[in-house]
Amino acid sequence: MLGYEESDRPLFGLKRRSAGIWERPWALVAASAVSVGGLLMLAAFASNASMYVMTNHNVAVPVEPVDAKLADAGQHVFADGSVHSTPLSSSQDEVPVMTMEAKADSGKCSNGFPKDFIWGLGTAAYQIEGGTSLSGRQPSIWDTFSHAVGTTYAGDNGDVACDHYHRWREDIKLMRSIGLKHYRLSLSWSRVMNWDAALGHMVPNEEGIAFYRGLLDGLKKAGISAYVTLYHWDLPQVLHDEMGGWHTPENSRMHDEFERYATLAFERFGDSVTTWFTFNEVNQGFPRNTRRTRVERPTRRLACWLRFF
Repeated sequence: MLGYEESDRPLFGLKRRSAGIWERPWALVAASAVSVGGLLMLAAFASNASMYVMTNHNVAVPVEPVDAKLADAGQHVFADGSVHSTPLSSSQDEVPVMTMEAKADSGKCSNGFPKDFIWGLGTAAYQIEGGTSLSGRQPSIWDTFSHAVGTTYAGDNGDVACDHYHRWREDIKLMRSIGLKHYRLSLSWSRVMNWDAALGHMVPNEEGIAFYRGLLDGLKKAGISAYVTLYHWDLPQVLHDEMGGWHTPENSRMHDEFERYATLAFERFGDSVTTWFTFNEVNQGFPRNTRRTRVERPTRRLACWLRFF
C-alpha cells in the first residue's frame, strides 16, 4: 500500500488522506518499478558466488564460509583477516563469517571489497540504551512519540530497549567475542545536555556525559574504534516545544543549540572517537510535524528501495 499519514504538508500533491495503490495510477507504476528493481537486485545477488546477509541498516554484506581446515581446527576468520580460536559446540548453528583475504593481483579482498574497507556494526541510542529517566536524561521526541497511543506496534517504546545503559560492559565483551573492531553508536542529546529554563538554552549534563565517557573508554580499552553519530533522530522534546524543532524554517536558535551540543561532544569525547557523523540519514530522517500526534517524528519514507538504484 503506497500512501502517507495525515500531515500539515502535502506529499506529491496528495492532501490529508491516505491514497491506496489502486486509487492512484502513478502509485501502481511506482510500485511496479520498485518490484521490478527488487527482482533485478535479487538476480544480481544470485549471480554472485558469495552469500549475502541483509542487516537492519539495509546494507548488503557479501560473506563467504570459513575455510574448512580452519573450521575443523576450531578457528574462525574475522572481518579484519585475523584468525581466532572460537570453537562452536555441536548444538550451535554455524554462522558464515567474513573473509578479508586480499587477491594478489587486484589488491582487493576475495569478496571484491577493497583491502581497507571497514567492516563494523552500528546502533542508535534510543534503539538500545533504555534508562530513559536515568543519569539526568530528559525526554526526546521519540519518547513522546512512542508513548502516544497507537503510534507503535503493541505500544512498544524505548524505556528499557536492550538495557544497554546497564549492560554496556557485557555488550563490549560480546563485541570482542565476535572479533569486532569498528562500532558505530549515537549519543542521546537528551542525555548529554539538559534544558535550563533560566538561561533559555541547553547546558551540559555531567551525569549523562559520565555515562558516555565510561562507554567510550571501555571501547577504546577493548581495541574497538568508536564511530559516533551526533543526531540519530532523537531531538530533545524541549527544543521542539520551546524552539519549534528542525522543521521550523530559518530557525537560527536551533542551529545555535546544535552547535553548542556538537562543540561539547567534541571537547568531552574527541580523544576517544575515531570518526564523527553529524546526522543519520539526513536525506530522509529530518522530522516533520504531524496533525495526528502533534509531536515531531521521522519523515515517512515512500518507496525507500529506490535509494539502491
